[in-house]
Parts: sequence; C-alpha cells; structure tokens
Amino acid sequence: MTLAQVQQFNLNMVLECQWCGHKRLMDAGKLLLKFPPEMTMKQLAERARCKNRGCPGRSGAEVLFRLGDRKDDWWPRVPIIRGR
Repeated sequence: MTLAQVQQFNLNMVLECQWCGHKRLMDAGKLLLKFPPEMTMKQLAERARCKNRGCPGRSGAEVLFRLGDRKDDWWPRVPIIRGR
C-alpha cells in the first residue's frame, strides 16, 4: 500500500513506536508534502522516529490502520497496550 492509496481511501493511519509503544495519528495529506506518493508503508515505517519523551526513537515504527468504530477494528493487528 502506498501513501497515495492511504489518502485516496481516507484511511486512519497510526504509527506505533516499536520501542516504547507510543502511538501517533498521521495525516496522509501532510505526509504527501514531505514524501513521494509512491512511498510504501514499509518505507515510511523505517523512516519514522518516535518523538515521545524518554524514548531513544531509533527503533522505527509499525503502521497500523483504524478501519471502524469497534475496539478490534485495526489492520494488520490491534495496537499493543504497554504499561509504564
């Protein structure tokens, strides 16, 4: 899936830090101003860095999509809930 397809289908894209679990809702329109439309979600996840305090931000992120209103309507998986 490419960045242009995310915007075309109006998907809710969330980046989840692989180190601390911080989640951030991303706007595909704003990302298209920085990155080319043919950028894949794998490439975006590799370039993403966490801005959470206390996180070294070097481990990249995983791209998740919110598909509906139910708590388990996520793809490819439900976000991990990490305790502090």
